[in-house]
Amino acid sequence: MSDGQQYGGLWRLRDDQSAVIDAVCGRVSTLGLGDPVVSDAISGAHQQYLGDACSLNDEAGQPELAEELFDRLDRLVRSRQFTGSREGTEQFLQSATLCPCRDLALEAAVWDARTHSDARFQILSLVGSEHGVTTLARTISGRPELHEGFGPLVPGVMYVPADDVDALAQRLDETVACVVVQPADVDAGMASLSESWLETVSELCARQDVRFVVDESRLVFGGTGGPFSLDAIQVTPATDFLWSAGLFGGLPGGLWLRLGDQPADPSHAKVTLKPGTILAAKVASATIAAWDRRRDEGADPPGRTMATALAEKVGGFEFVRDIQYLGTNLAIQSDIPGDEVVTAALQRGLILESTGGGWVRLQLPPTASESDWDELLSRMAAAMEALESETVDLG
Repeated sequence: MSDGQQYGGLWRLRDDQSAVIDAVCGRVSTLGLGDPVVSDAISGAHQQYLGDACSLNDEAGQPELAEELFDRLDRLVRSRQFTGSREGTEQFLQSATLCPCRDLALEAAVWDARTHSDARFQILSLVGSEHGVTTLARTISGRPELHEGFGPLVPGVMYVPADDVDALAQRLDETVACVVVQPADVDAGMASLSESWLETVSELCARQDVRFVVDESRLVFGGTGGPFSLDAIQVTPATDFLWSAGLFGGLPGGLWLRLGDQPADPSHAKVTLKPGTILAAKVASATIAAWDRRRDEGADPPGRTMATALAEKVGGFEFVRDIQYLGTNLAIQSDIPGDEVVTAALQRGLILESTGGGWVRLQLPPTASESDWDELLSRMAAAMEALESETVDLG
């Protein structure tokens, strides 16, 4: 980045006004940092929005905003292409709810599933999953460390191992309201669920009228080149999705989408904007439109290219064990503690995140420029070289 250039893309300013590359900024915005689409949306909403007391005022433009957001979301849903046995299948947005945070979007989806039938109240979740910090979200998370000290937890939640179809099928009965899954474990090296498992579970849920809730809220929106991280996976059309990362320009928010195989009833086809979400709705609508235009222009999905370039740059270091990715969500595992890798990178102007187990993660906007990406790789290599030198000296 040259002196005087506006900070943005992957670049941000530290407190001392030095510029750093933020390799996790994709979860702030899929358009990158400082994009005028986001700032213009916030500015425009600020001129109308007067606070929660006025959020139901038609003059504030809420009905028009909700309709605009529904139309843009529905366009994304309808653009999905099914292949194989589902070729020719169409998918439609039935409804969407914008909540103040991703945890509340999950709660809205789960409570709706539980009220669908008096007999269905159980929730199936995966061992090792993480879905948020509210009491219900912690309970659904399959990690004991997230439960400790937060009891009593919500009853009716059961856990099954990931990628074990038989274990899930044994628990899937007439008392189950929904199955909640994450396509990839952001905290464990971006390990992804197998396509065959997801497709099978999706079918099982459809046969037994059980809601299939796919929590993508921690994955960068659009990072795989399509609106869904599961675009290549043939889940049933009647699926619920949760979105958050990269949609709201750093504002809190969570979207719950209900999809189906038939066009929505016009009387129910809408986006419900929960109190306090006008700003987030404006940003999400503008972000989706900008991302969709970029896709129409034929931009290539960047995930595989990024992962390949990263492997070529750091894969030769002996202490690097693995590199995994799902779109622009990437993770590197090494024999060196993640905190030490993060520190070495920050000393060279690069922000990473440690997730434990020797893993560090990157969550990049798919719009990252080639020059920004090259600079990121250069700084990553410099950090790895410094760590290698320290390891040799200690030896």
